[in-house]
Amino acid sequence: MANIVEKNETKNMQTHIEDAYAYLDDHLPPFYGARVKEKLKALGVTASIKRINNVRNQHAKNTTILNALLAVAKEEKAQVEALKKFNTKI
Repeated sequence: MANIVEKNETKNMQTHIEDAYAYLDDHLPPFYGARVKEKLKALGVTASIKRINNVRNQHAKNTTILNALLAVAKEEKAQVEALKKFNTKI
């Protein structure tokens, strides 16, 4: 009889991308389009708000736009934490 080898479940190699979108869900402000456009303009990249929204909603892939989205989310998180610290001091 032949040995039957069980196939291991494939692991998702894109977990960092999933983590990035989870971070966006938690920290990206509601009106992020203009701020992301400013980040992209500083990098010399032009993108429409529609394209930015498509990347945000995972309908399109663009790492440059995703990195700009993450930068805005990181700034927003820092601002919220600074406000929380300020409010606790009062």
